[in-house]
Amino acid sequence: FEVNCADFKGIDTIREIRARMRSAPFFGKVKMWVIDEAQKLTGDAQSAILKILEDTPPHVYFVLCTTDPQKISKPIHTRCTAVKLDGVPAGPMESLLLTVAQKEKMGLTDKVVDTIIDCAEGSPRKALVLLEQVGHLEDEESMLEGLEKAAQVKDQAILLARALINPSCQWQEVASILKDLQDEPESIRYMILG
Repeated sequence: FEVNCADFKGIDTIREIRARMRSAPFFGKVKMWVIDEAQKLTGDAQSAILKILEDTPPHVYFVLCTTDPQKISKPIHTRCTAVKLDGVPAGPMESLLLTVAQKEKMGLTDKVVDTIIDCAEGSPRKALVLLEQVGHLEDEESMLEGLEKAAQVKDQAILLARALINPSCQWQEVASILKDLQDEPESIRYMILG
């Protein structure tokens, strides 16, 4: 079962899990809950899940996923085994890009593929987004220019994040950086979180 805590983050969600975990699985040997965006659980929900994590029946497993582990309470951390996932290595990333490019009839050079891999920082999703942005362009030079612009946006996001955490930064500085970011607000938010 998957629970997206961006949508269902309250104590009622935990109560429902508690009620459903008591019964044996209908198919297979175990029941597993993947709790995505676990950092968005409310304080009450995080308190309620502690008991579930302590007294889990042998046929029940939980996987708590988060991109922001410091927002999960310390008692939950002590009841879990932390597994940090690394980015995808260059070899499989190259294979993914070349497969997609071939199916979509995009002409990619080795230099473009290598640049996408560098910019993606181990994220296949990010690599595919970059491929989608530049894959329709006609030549290597245009593709590399597009990727360079994407890298500049990333640099601007880093500048913005630094400005936001600097207590002496004035609004005019932040506004100036925001003007240079030609992206939608949700993308900017994700860049800052990154």
